[in-house]
Amino acid sequence: MAGNVGTARTDNKRWRFPALPVLAMTFIGTTAHAAGLSVRLVSITSPIPPGARVTVIVATEKDATCAGEREAHAYNKVPLRAETVDGNGRATWRWNVLSGNHPGGERRVHITCSKNGRSGAVDTIFDVR
Repeated sequence: MAGNVGTARTDNKRWRFPALPVLAMTFIGTTAHAAGLSVRLVSITSPIPPGARVTVIVATEKDATCAGEREAHAYNKVPLRAETVDGNGRATWRWNVLSGNHPGGERRVHITCSKNGRSGAVDTIFDVR
């Protein structure tokens, strides 16, 4: 083998390996990972009786785009339309809970917001009683 050779000892055996030169690396430009977008729950209507209207409001940066999904009457997923966050930093969704024989229980809501390559999310529940 050509080049510098180092010696290492393990369990009384000699191992030979090429010596690795220590290199100083210079980066022309840096890779930066964008920080996450802060998204927080402002309010959600809960508990709520069957047949009533749920309102969920989240807060984040103005002009971010937010969308998500919620659980419906049969716990199936229903999309929440995309909303642009208003000048007050709020996005709002509203929907009616079905009245019916067995509409009770906790339902999940998941909302994701993004802006300029950053994103964040919030998860919450509402309780139908």
